[in-house]
Amino acid sequence: MIAAVVVVAQTLVEVVGMVIYVRVVPRLLPAPAATITPRS
Repeated sequence: MIAAVVVVAQTLVEVVGMVIYVRVVPRLLPAPAATITPRS
């Protein structure tokens, strides 16, 4: 029972972490290019 709860909790943490990673990293890396491209 405890093992199932741990597996579910870990899965949720990994999914949320991936979502945050996918949302945040593109904002950090190509931010200068993204801001320059629409202006020009």
